[in-house]
Amino acid sequence: MPEATRALRAARAVVRVALLMVLAAAVHGSRCDAQTTPPDSLLAPTAFSVTSQPPGALVVLQGEHTVRGRAPFTVARGLSGRYDVSAYAPGYEEWRSTLYLDPGANRTLSIQMSQKLRWKGIARSVLFPGWGQRYSGQKTKSVIFGALEIGALAWVGIEHFQYQDRVDALRDAEHAYENEKNEAEIRRLYGVMERERSKAEDQYDQRRLAVYAAGAVWAVNILDAVLFYPSSSEGFYSQVGSGGELMAGFRMEF
Repeated sequence: MPEATRALRAARAVVRVALLMVLAAAVHGSRCDAQTTPPDSLLAPTAFSVTSQPPGALVVLQGEHTVRGRAPFTVARGLSGRYDVSAYAPGYEEWRSTLYLDPGANRTLSIQMSQKLRWKGIARSVLFPGWGQRYSGQKTKSVIFGALEIGALAWVGIEHFQYQDRVDALRDAEHAYENEKNEAEIRRLYGVMERERSKAEDQYDQRRLAVYAAGAVWAVNILDAVLFYPSSSEGFYSQVGSGGELMAGFRMEF
């Protein structure tokens, strides 16, 4: 009987060892499969290259991943799916597009950016001071001109309402003067009417001064957009001619 018990225990031990070996083999096999079956992007490592004209544009790709870089550059890892692309460069219009990338194909994106034009900046400055400067990348000037114009327009509004109050007071004084019958009161009301007329005229001059200030900011803003638009190929220039004479001028592109 003891021998039979020992044999049964030995058989059970052998079965347990066999089960453990089978389980270990299954786990090892699944790990090997996981290591030898990578994602599609790793099965087919691709390169996505970006170039731009002008070189050095800041390019941003937004999709499953976000990629930023100064063109030209190459993304070594595989990208797939939809990506929104935008490019920025000083003096050039913002460039935008949408791409659909395949994980198994190499691709090169060539970005051709359009240079900003002076006339577009002038047109914006005509519509509102500072807008043209912002378009051309002169953010400080944009803030200054915009703030000055908003302040001047607010001043015009305040002076206009105060002028209307003065006009109303003058009309009331004129109405009281015209309807008064007492001679002594008429003389008094005449003095009141003339004082109100003088105040209304002074307020009119203040309103006109505010309008001139708003117009001056608008005009200077346009002159700035015309004469000081930032461009390597535009603006004032000077050079020495073939005969040694000094030549200067102004170059503008439309």
